Amino acid sequence: MKAGIPTILKNMQIDKVPVPAGDRAEQLIANLILSILAAQLNAHATATEYLVQARSLAVNLANETLTYRPLQPSKFARLTFEMGGETGQLVFPIINDILVIPTIRLDVKGGGAEIPRVANIMGFDVTYFMLRLRTRRTLAVLEDLKSMTSLERLAEAAANFLSECFYNEKSSADPLQRADDCLGVARDLLGKGNFALAFLALTNVDSALDSFVKMPSMADHLGVAQGMRDQVKRMMGQLRQSSS
Repeated sequence: MKAGIPTILKNMQIDKVPVPAGDRAEQLIANLILSILAAQLNAHATATEYLVQARSLAVNLANETLTYRPLQPSKFARLTFEMGGETGQLVFPIINDILVIPTIRLDVKGGGAEIPRVANIMGFDVTYFMLRLRTRRTLAVLEDLKSMTSLERLAEAAANFLSECFYNEKSSADPLQRADDCLGVARDLLGKGNFALAFLALTNVDSALDSFVKMPSMADHLGVAQGMRDQVKRMMGQLRQSSS
């Protein structure tokens, strides 16, 4: 699993965000993903801060086990977007329904513009990966990354190692589960004021529920689906009020 980033993003600024409490492997991976993005945006100090946090988690895990696997598949959001004629994908962790995504700004006459204003976001979906960390190797890799002076080399090496940690992707085949996943993320995004991504997540909820009602076994869960529809309707109303 590797994240691709359009060239235009390399002229942007990144704001650091906290990684929420949760499974330590998921927290480590979140810090590593954010460090890669920071390195690609030439933010050396921010990339290093994320690596320091990842190393601290790796030290604790290495003291306990040789290989660490979360008990459940880990949740991620995949964003596909077009900018400046280039298409890219970014994958961000979802920890306890919190999308771990930084604010990325394009400086405009001394101000700033967030990604949704300068990018055409073409896709948003939730997927699952099984994670596997060989803890001693993880610690050694993080030590090497911290000592790298080339941000381009750091981002490439970190992305290569990240692909070793993701060993199986599983998208949910249950449309009701997909709807619930996207609804949780939409709630988080709406609370953060990230209305563009919240809208995409809510659109995915509607699409998943449309698929669900076509299933022959859906009768036992109609109440749950309708409850989700009602939540989408209320949240869409909030979005309209916020954009007016």
